[in-house]
Amino acid sequence: MTTTESRAGLKAIAVAVALSATIGCAHNKASDAGQGAEQLAITPDSLVQMRRGGCPPYTCPVYSVSIYLDGTVVYDGQANVAVVGRRTAKVSADRLNELLSQIEAMDFLDSSEQCCVCPDAADGAHLVILDYRPGSTYKTVLHDDACRSAPPALSAIERSIDQVTGVERWTRRLVASKR
Repeated sequence: MTTTESRAGLKAIAVAVALSATIGCAHNKASDAGQGAEQLAITPDSLVQMRRGGCPPYTCPVYSVSIYLDGTVVYDGQANVAVVGRRTAKVSADRLNELLSQIEAMDFLDSSEQCCVCPDAADGAHLVILDYRPGSTYKTVLHDDACRSAPPALSAIERSIDQVTGVERWTRRLVASKR
């Protein structure tokens, strides 16, 4: 194993430990029922990943969507969605660049990981976990939509990810009912 591979492995372990600690702070009743966004798999080689869930059972879509540098989209529906399971699609380079520009414009990499989780938020809130990995940098931000301290740009990015990837074709059963 090379020094670079060893450092990458240690960094991955550190990120996993930090993410586990962070997610523990955002635990709610939906987590107990196996419906939390924090229970969705992390795709470490994706450029952008959004994991939605973390609301009371049977009330909101629980899924992840990952976008890769080549424009590949991987959707993984878990619960309360029209399509459970994995689906793939493609986004154009232009749409991906627009999304990345929006993420950079909000200074996502400078956001606090816990900027948008409020301990006293309503139990019916949706937890969204956003991961962004431009190059060797890695940033995860948790967002509870009942927490009003979140910058409006964060919700706009979440909507953009949904729109750019076209997840509504797989989640449409519940998308209109809660958002």
